[in-house]
Amino acid sequence: MGNIIKFSMDRLEQRRFELTFDCPNCGSARIRISAGKARGYVEDVMCPKCGIRVILDGLNITVVNEAVPAPEICPAPQGKGAIL
Repeated sequence: MGNIIKFSMDRLEQRRFELTFDCPNCGSARIRISAGKARGYVEDVMCPKCGIRVILDGLNITVVNEAVPAPEICPAPQGKGAIL
């Protein structure tokens, strides 16, 4: 497996990201939450159809970099008294 990097909400607020999903209440409107663009924080959003307020209170993203080559394991020479 390659390198695993976790990005928390604090780190993602400094990046530009956008999250789009159906309204959790009515299900008929698309909600778009974004951050970045020099704001550095996540804004809450009102649903245009049912009027509820949607607040993103937690987000983690895990990135796995599979391009990192695995280290080659060189087997130790087996001789008399070798410990494996």
